Amino acid sequence: MPTVNGISKEPSNLTINGINSEGVSVNGGDIRLSVTGAHPLMCFDAGNARFKCEGVDLSPFARADNDYILTVKDSADKAATGLIDLPDSALALGADLFDQYKGTFDLTNIRGSERNSGNLTVGTIYEISAQTDAVFTNDGAPNNDVGTTFTATATTVTLDAGDKVYPLTIRWNNYGTNQVSIDDNALKITYVDNASGALVYFRDSNDLSSNFTVNKLYKLTFKAKVGAGDTVNFKVEHPASGFNITTAITETSFTSKTIYFISPHATDVFIHPSSMGPGDIIWLDNIVLSPVTYVGIDGSTIMSTKNGSTQSWTDIESGFNCNDSSGYTFEITSVSSDLVVNGGD
Repeated sequence: MPTVNGISKEPSNLTINGINSEGVSVNGGDIRLSVTGAHPLMCFDAGNARFKCEGVDLSPFARADNDYILTVKDSADKAATGLIDLPDSALALGADLFDQYKGTFDLTNIRGSERNSGNLTVGTIYEISAQTDAVFTNDGAPNNDVGTTFTATATTVTLDAGDKVYPLTIRWNNYGTNQVSIDDNALKITYVDNASGALVYFRDSNDLSSNFTVNKLYKLTFKAKVGAGDTVNFKVEHPASGFNITTAITETSFTSKTIYFISPHATDVFIHPSSMGPGDIIWLDNIVLSPVTYVGIDGSTIMSTKNGSTQSWTDIESGFNCNDSSGYTFEITSVSSDLVVNGGD
């Protein structure tokens, strides 16, 4: 079941009227398709234009001679337009972009080189590997036990042969003095003083193998849980562009989540919990981030010109929202006549 812009849409959520065995109905010379509740999968990166509306089969309009024009409008009535081409292939994904173990938080595989001298670095996540007389609790640890993981919030501890730590190689950064730790090979974020928890940027220099391709469609999956009675939001965000997808986490046992989104920036998109308060804890695990290669056989590729060879949108209006949580309307118009297929959210 796809979750697009943080909103789950089963085919049963769609209302589709007037469809015959070929996927269309003829009414007074017009071909019309009425759709509500649609949140499509769309690809806008150059050379990879694609479109799929869950629960709606576009194959009756998908053909090599590009006889139908697709116009997609966001909730502000901004439009993207292209020509429907051939049916797409089955939904397929590229390789996970997270570096090995960086999305699964296997503690034994995210340890850096052990340190036995100097001070801690504020904001770095550590595991205590030896303790004699150092008071790690003064620097943010919940206790001084060997094996405890914590985010350093001060630099009072001086490391030596009896007081050692492993810096962890994950690049999650805490807001304020919130705590980021590893709990049973899952990431644990504990509220201390900032509602935004902690973040990690989706970029090559952090925990990914490459930066994003702007306007490409990505699939993010993860498992999450919160403490009893807690409700914590989980966000995919790029504040500079106003891009913000929010999903509420209320489950107290690990539950799988899926979000599709189109990246507005190559390096500055990030994920983080939000709306945290006193006592709130969220755990994250099995984070997988993959580019979408194909959107599905009931979708189609998009061409910029009739009988052309460029798999791109013909026109994308300035300000068109590629991640509109309010949904989209779409219209399919025959190139050679006034026959029109209308759809909407």
